[in-house]
Amino acid sequence: MTTAKTIILDCDGVLTDGKVRYHENGGRSKEFHSRDIPAIKRLIKSGFEVIILSASSWNGLKYFANRCGCQYVIGIKDKAKWLTEHRPDLIGNFIAVCDDYDDFELCKMAYWVLLPKDHAKGFIDEIRETETLVTELQTKGGKGLMCEVWRFLKNDDAI
Repeated sequence: MTTAKTIILDCDGVLTDGKVRYHENGGRSKEFHSRDIPAIKRLIKSGFEVIILSASSWNGLKYFANRCGCQYVIGIKDKAKWLTEHRPDLIGNFIAVCDDYDDFELCKMAYWVLLPKDHAKGFIDEIRETETLVTELQTKGGKGLMCEVWRFLKNDDAI
């Protein structure tokens, strides 16, 4: 059973499938799975602090986070540095949900890392070489992954 009560999520490849659509007018769009919204709300209601920490500066993420009722920080290229400067209290005591090497330094600072099924090849092996716990989930990014995170933590008696 984990005592960590903060979940830090990546956006692209976790909440989305990682694809970015570019429109004729220069706009961008991404798709989120509708099941993730109630799952994140259940996590918050269960006592978890949920933070979306994204390197992307795409404004649509703000709308998604507001619908979920969670915190968000966008445009952060060095997430480990952000954590050290803004939330050092979480180092070693949070759950990271990430999918690729861009978040490796952040993952090394987590208590536990949960990976979508379609995480970057070899990423799980890199994390296993650290002292961080890591679990590969069965759901792909953008396919309702947060539902599985909620069920997984519920079964772990963290909720």
